[in-house]
Amino acid sequence: MLDLLAERILDSIEETTAFIVPAGELVDEIEHATSELPVPVDDAVTAVHDFLERRLEELAPCFNLTSDAVKGRRLSLNTLREGQAEQYKSRKSDWLLVPIGLGGRPFLRLMMS
Repeated sequence: MLDLLAERILDSIEETTAFIVPAGELVDEIEHATSELPVPVDDAVTAVHDFLERRLEELAPCFNLTSDAVKGRRLSLNTLREGQAEQYKSRKSDWLLVPIGLGGRPFLRLMMS
């Protein structure tokens, strides 16, 4: 069923003609962080991907992405999940990214299950 989900992800994302890779700050997991302070990153999309690629046994990582309004959160997530869906389809990876907003029914269903 994950192959079908990968297809649906790729079909649902509108093609972007221009994308400027955002910079950002990463607060890493305790095991990987050298301090509790945010670390500047030049490529936030790659930093998120690398963070999610490190998985513990049988646990799914959770990542909180924040930014000011109109700073490209959705476009960054779409770029990340589209690239990951392509990697999954070509069997270069074994996971998919499924963003869940913190408001509304999808988040409530996740919390209730």
